[in-house]
Order: sequence, then C-alpha cells, then structure tokens
Amino acid sequence: MSAYLSGLLLDLTIGVTMAQAVGVSVLNPHAILDTVGILGAAIAAQAANERVAFLVGAVCASWVWYGLLSTCASALRAWLTPLVRLWIQRGSGLLIFAGVLVLQLV
Repeated sequence: MSAYLSGLLLDLTIGVTMAQAVGVSVLNPHAILDTVGILGAAIAAQAANERVAFLVGAVCASWVWYGLLSTCASALRAWLTPLVRLWIQRGSGLLIFAGVLVLQLV
C-alpha cells in the first residue's frame, strides 16, 4: 500500500496500516466517551439479568452495521466519483439546513 504525505509517496506495510487503524479507532477519545457514556447508560437501564444479552446484541449490531456499510461503500466505489460525492454532500447539507430551519420555526 502507498500513501501520499505532503507530496511524498510512503510505502505502508499491512502492519503499519493496521496500527494506524487501531490508533484512530481505539485511541479516539470521542469513541471512548460515546461507548462509556451512551452504551454504559443504556446497559445500566437494563435489568441485571439482561445486561450481558443487551451488550452482546449492541456489539453484534454495530459489527453488522459497519460491515454492511463498508461492503456497500466498496461495491459503490466505481459509481461514487468525486462529482457524485460532491452532490451527495450538497444534498446532505441542504437536508441539515432544512432541519435547522424547521426546528427554528417550531
């Protein structure tokens, strides 16, 4: 694998790539706070005998969701040209803007 950093071509081994992925995901403070805060609060709201099942279900659902998301992104890679992605981003921005306007009017 290769990557560009400030115009320099860097050869990345699979180990370096995996280490970077782990660093970005596991050492991400936002992900840690979300996991502890949101998932922890949801687990605490469950009955004591249902907490492990809830945790397993939440983790499995997360794995399935991100697996499906990455598979679909990989399958659509050829279709998602920079121009298509630009229009998707514009559409997303308009939806967010419309949502803000609706909330301001309520």
